[in-house]
Amino acid sequence: MFDIDLKAPGEFSDAEITVAAHLVKIGGALPADENTIAARLRKSRKLGLCRDGSIIVGVVSVKEPENSYRKRVFAKAKVDISRHSNAPEVGYVTVHKDYRGQKLGQRLVEAAITENRLTCYATTDDSSMKTILSKVGFSRQGDEWQGARGKLSLWTM
Repeated sequence: MFDIDLKAPGEFSDAEITVAAHLVKIGGALPADENTIAARLRKSRKLGLCRDGSIIVGVVSVKEPENSYRKRVFAKAKVDISRHSNAPEVGYVTVHKDYRGQKLGQRLVEAAITENRLTCYATTDDSSMKTILSKVGFSRQGDEWQGARGKLSLWTM
């Protein structure tokens, strides 16, 4: 049985944030060092941790992006931002490799979007994440653009 805690990052311990940052790092969701990732996770609106008992096996973040970043993403996709001008971004979705194939990524995204169902967005270059986003109600918008690792796409709900 897996449990998902979704709450403000300040409600998690430093040790939990450190483990989450490590998972994001090894999962490749953000190409940065673990201290940078931990700092970004702490700035999230909400952070979701999936546990197998006491072991953290998955992460999701409901991010509060800077307006300039949000505008840049929507401009690159050539999509009108008006419905999402203050929307949070769902991201840093990572499941430990030993736990993949159990729909935990989908459960994490579902937990993250529950309170933001009509106003959030995501960007990804990962085919598994694209599948998850479409299954939980996101739709791909506009053009893809070149990111650091591959072609990024914008997904909204």
